[in-house]
Amino acid sequence: MVDLLLGRADVEINTPMCPPLFFAAREAHLAVLERLIKVESMIVDVKFFGHSPIQAAVQSGQAEIVRVLGRKQ
Repeated sequence: MVDLLLGRADVEINTPMCPPLFFAAREAHLAVLERLIKVESMIVDVKFFGHSPIQAAVQSGQAEIVRVLGRKQ
């Protein structure tokens, strides 16, 4: 499903309104997160209400997500 959405020209992956990377981090969707960070144009620290995906992962206690995102920053 993620690949299908990423293939669409009308899908904005770095949107500040509802960034998919932020929600993947917060909800511990590791496979989705790993796929998203492989996208060359992905902004890893896109903010959502002032919080980055790594901050959301820390607040949610998602240690593996924090580790993966930490490697990308």
